[in-house]
Formats: sequence, C-alpha cells, structure tokens
Amino acid sequence: MKSSHNVKQSPTSSSERASVEIRLSPERIVRFLGWVVVGLAAAHFLGQFSKHVLGYGSLKGMIPLFDLDLEFNIPSLYSGLSLIGCAMLLGAIALLKKQKRDRYLRHWQGLSLIFLLMGVDEIIELHERTIKPLRNALNATGIFYFTWVILGFVLVVLLAIAYRKFTLSLPPKTRNRFILAASLFLLGTLGIELIGGYYAYIYGKENLIYSLWVALEEGLEMAGILVFIYALLTYLRSLSDSITIHFERSLSAPTNN
Repeated sequence: MKSSHNVKQSPTSSSERASVEIRLSPERIVRFLGWVVVGLAAAHFLGQFSKHVLGYGSLKGMIPLFDLDLEFNIPSLYSGLSLIGCAMLLGAIALLKKQKRDRYLRHWQGLSLIFLLMGVDEIIELHERTIKPLRNALNATGIFYFTWVILGFVLVVLLAIAYRKFTLSLPPKTRNRFILAASLFLLGTLGIELIGGYYAYIYGKENLIYSLWVALEEGLEMAGILVFIYALLTYLRSLSDSITIHFERSLSAPTNN
C-alpha cells in the first residue's frame, strides 16, 4: 500500500517597505514659531516688570529663565535651535543643488555652516566673551560699549561682498525675503545693540529701560530668523512638488513551518 502526503511550502521570510509621510507647511510652521516668539517676548517683559517695578526679584528662578539678555535659558535655546534649523534647511537646499551641479553650491554649503556656528554661539554666547578683551584693548565706550559689534560689522561687510552675486542670482521673491530677513536681523543684532550699549554705558543694565532695549533687539533678531525660515521653506517648495520627510523601516512577515 502506498501512502503519500502533500506539504505546503510557505516563504521562510519576506520583506516589505513601509513609509510614513509628514507634510510640512511653511505657513503653519512660521505661524507657530511666531506665537512662540510673542510668548517669549511677553514672558521677558512681564518678568522684567516684576523685577524692576514690583520688586519681586527672580520669582524662584522664573525671571532669569525667560530673560532675553541671559544665556543658557529658554529664549537662548529657542534662538539657537531656530538658527540650527536654518542650517538644516540650507543643507537640504545644498543637497538639491549638488544633484543639479549648481554653480552656487558652495555658497549654500557655506551659509549652512555659518548658521550652524551662529546657532551654537547663540546658545552659549561665545561672542559675549570677546567684549571685555576688545573693550580693554580698544578702550571702547559709548555706542561701542558692547565691543563685539565691531567684529560683527567687519564680518557683515565681508559676507556681503562674498555673497553679492549669489544674492542677485536668487529668484526675486526669495531674494527680497532674504534681504528683509537680513535687514531685520542686523537691525537688531547690530543697530539696536549699539543703542543698547550706549544706554548700558551711561545708565547700567539693571533697569527696566535697558530691558526694553534688549526686548526690541532680540525681537528683531527673532523676526528676521522667522522671515528667513519662511524664505527657505518656500524656496525648497519651489524646488520640488512638496516638502516631505520619509521614514522607512523593514517589516518581516511571520514564518510558517
């Protein structure tokens, strides 16, 4: 007698690819960050008002935590991360430009590096540590009391020369947004810094008026970065149909024996 049986073979393993797509809206991102900036400015003002007018001191550390003139706190962390975010967006654009062998690839890469360094500096305030040595060396007073602005002006001039042709090559809308962003940022970080330095030299830093100058300076800087983020996101959108992030992982099917 013969007996037989059939064995059904199943694949020992299989692999599938799954992806999660996240869509980024430049308008929504900038709107959200705008409210963050408003909140930080309001927290700074209320804290300084409580400190200098109501006399509440530090309110258990809450006032220094939101002081726009201090380092290693929430505003400095936000400003640093927003600059690093710009560096990442510039890096993404540089990758697209590399694929197209764009003549201004190194300019995009250079901007990415510059904003990365600016972000790190904003968090740990490296430029602030140049003030006293430069002030003593140059015997600076008045509007140059915060002496690092001299280095700032020199760097801005050098960058303006190096990036003149690059800026002119940009699409009109992007170019105008870049210029607006730079104008707001420089008005705050250099222009208002000169006025704030003069005021600090004459009246000191521990008063409400100086705190308002700080709020104006930092507010203009943050506004400039917001405009720049929007300019970068919309420019990225113009280079591709959509701005998406894809996360991939392997899915292994169960093995049947």
